[in-house]
Amino acid sequence: MRRLRQHLAIKSIQATTEWLDAMWSTEQGRAEVIKIGRLVDPDYYTATNRDVAEARITPVEHFLHRGFAEGRTPAPSIPAATAMQTLSHLKRAAEIMANGRSADFGTTPDDAIAENYLPMFRRLVAHVRADSNDAFLSWLDTLWNTPAGRSRIIELGGFVDPEYYLATYGDVRAAGVDPVRHYCNAGILEGRSPRKSLRAVKAGVVWENLRQAASADALALAEFPFAEDVEARRQAQLHAAFAGTGNRIAVVAHLYYTDLVPEILEHLKAIREPFDLIVTMPDWGTRRIVEMVRAAHPDALFYAAPNRGRDIGPFIDLLPAMLEKDYDAVLKLQTKRGYFRADRMIPEFGEMWREETFSALLGSPERVTEILDAFRSRKQLNMVGPEPFLLSLDKYPYHDNGALAECLLDDIGAKDGAFYAGTMFWVRPSCLQPLAELKLTHFAPESGANDGALAHLVERLFGQAAGIGTDALASAPVDPGQPLDFAPEPATITVDAYFTERQKELRNRKTKDGQGALIW
Repeated sequence: MRRLRQHLAIKSIQATTEWLDAMWSTEQGRAEVIKIGRLVDPDYYTATNRDVAEARITPVEHFLHRGFAEGRTPAPSIPAATAMQTLSHLKRAAEIMANGRSADFGTTPDDAIAENYLPMFRRLVAHVRADSNDAFLSWLDTLWNTPAGRSRIIELGGFVDPEYYLATYGDVRAAGVDPVRHYCNAGILEGRSPRKSLRAVKAGVVWENLRQAASADALALAEFPFAEDVEARRQAQLHAAFAGTGNRIAVVAHLYYTDLVPEILEHLKAIREPFDLIVTMPDWGTRRIVEMVRAAHPDALFYAAPNRGRDIGPFIDLLPAMLEKDYDAVLKLQTKRGYFRADRMIPEFGEMWREETFSALLGSPERVTEILDAFRSRKQLNMVGPEPFLLSLDKYPYHDNGALAECLLDDIGAKDGAFYAGTMFWVRPSCLQPLAELKLTHFAPESGANDGALAHLVERLFGQAAGIGTDALASAPVDPGQPLDFAPEPATITVDAYFTERQKELRNRKTKDGQGALIW
């Protein structure tokens, strides 16, 4: 609930209640509340509702449009409830915290329910801006009244624990649907449980629970996502970990989707020399991620990050320490899943993007050795990225017309250069020095937007900063047996057109293979 309050900067329970009621009165408003409050835990919702991936919509959208009606649970700690019940819970949480009982919810069952909704509220208040608690509740109510609004609240609130949701709901798991989308569009309407700590209730109950979780205590939260002592400890651990090894390369892996972690760990076996592994991950639902990574890399450093700037915000947060260590090269990876076309996710395109990028950057020990040798022998080389995804800034420009680029990179033209879409690449950290002026707090809490955010500006800035100078970029072909291209040219077709053509090629290949086997 504090997520919603912090988002609005609300100061009174009345304002919170009015805001929730107003937002909840429309489908768009409910989606906004669900997304800001992260009522849907994407990993949990996807894991417990396989049909979410098949629906090709986000877990929040699925929960909003179907999850509520079907009684699906959006996250482990949130019970399945109707939309009105969910609003009631949010309001109740607001009352509990406003009365100074935020630390003790053992009095009544309703209090216990509100306590479970507090984490979602905290995420929502980090996203909303309002001058009173009433305004927060008004915002919540307005959004909750529309499927799109509920979806937004569920996503931003992190309601759904994808791993739990997929494990709980076999139909969702079998359908391969994104759990957050499933809960938003179906699960919340069906009254499914989004996470272990939240019982199965429909959308109305979820709305009530969110309202119950609202509290003026959220105003005391610091501007930075972490408490001062937590942040100090985090930075101390980071610098100690970097200083404790003599490794000359590092891997920074942003692990968001639990089910994709084994794939990354398998590809990391292609790196034959010792490396520092830094795992950035959400500040929730990461137990399985830690277990899997520790089993393969006991010395890995886990760097919890709030949901700001997606994979890019945490990487920027780590940049000063990486610059201090002066690595020969750093590999930036992420559990990339989605590819969106007109706000609709195309799972197979996201899968191709991830698989081809991993093949280009980690396809074989020989490919990794070739890349590292290039960094050490070609001092002008700054970045190696996947060949198909080198895009021109002329065709994919900055949405701020290059204002940030000109500020950080001096007189570099906003249309000069290229970048690797998907933000996965090998890089010489020193070339990113100008970007160290950015801080994690510059990134707004994640809203689910597919373009236009600071993260998308920085995605382009990575390539432009690295591309300053002659022979600064090199592209790695998807086939690891092909040599690196040290004079790469940006793609001549769009990413969407590339995936469409690749999909046709793969289908034709499968058809020919099938015919050949039949003839034989």
